[in-house]
Amino acid sequence: MLRSRKNFLFEIKRILKVGGILILSTPLNETQRRFKPENYFHLREYNWEEFGDLVSKYFLIKERFSQISPISELNTKLSRLSSYSRIKRIIPPTLKNFLKKILKANSGKILKGFVRGLHTQIIIAIKI
Repeated sequence: MLRSRKNFLFEIKRILKVGGILILSTPLNETQRRFKPENYFHLREYNWEEFGDLVSKYFLIKERFSQISPISELNTKLSRLSSYSRIKRIIPPTLKNFLKKILKANSGKILKGFVRGLHTQIIIAIKI
């Protein structure tokens, strides 16, 4: 089992061929909450500089992007409502599925570089 982010990146570098491409993404979190994220499945989130510094220790970064996902934006806003769990229970499944389809059709605006307020950062790097 990999015990740290450094071990994770080292292992990727070890198995990737020279010239191999790494595409890695993580939530973009510019707040102090990045050390204890709201998402239960995230152990740690990174701001723009931290993520770049970490990956550049192991790979040559070629491109960086910011991405906004309407689904994650909506989930974030809804999860902050104290009544969200009650709302989730009363929305009929057909309406939930309809909303998911609309959001999915409009998801994924990707912009080159750092854009404040977006939710995800993506790095494309190569092993040298």
